[in-house]
Amino acid sequence: MDNSDDSVTTLAYEAEPVMSLQEGEVPQWLDFEAVSRDLADDGVSAPEPFVEGLRTVVTEAGDRGLDLKVVYTEAPAAVYTDARDLAALLNEEYEGTILVRTPVFVGSSSDTIPRHKLEAGQDD
Repeated sequence: MDNSDDSVTTLAYEAEPVMSLQEGEVPQWLDFEAVSRDLADDGVSAPEPFVEGLRTVVTEAGDRGLDLKVVYTEAPAAVYTDARDLAALLNEEYEGTILVRTPVFVGSSSDTIPRHKLEAGQDD
């Protein structure tokens, strides 16, 4: 079986372990400053084809009392914790709940929802 195009399998066989972000470290796998700026106006950072739909989700969450921001990126996060770490880093700048979706991983952070509830929702 040839796994040369399977980035997740490739990462599993790297000679050196791929580490999660360290405290305060900005992710190198995407343009963090651009993502952060993009969230400021409407709570969404995503490629253009997805923006309008995600704005609707953010607005509907707000109507239900949830301060939600969504990052959808096609940037290749290296490890499963990268999406969560990015959400936590953004949560230092933005209040509420941050959901991050990468091509392979989902992560979240919130100053109002406990971690165990976030992770249960992510798994669903």
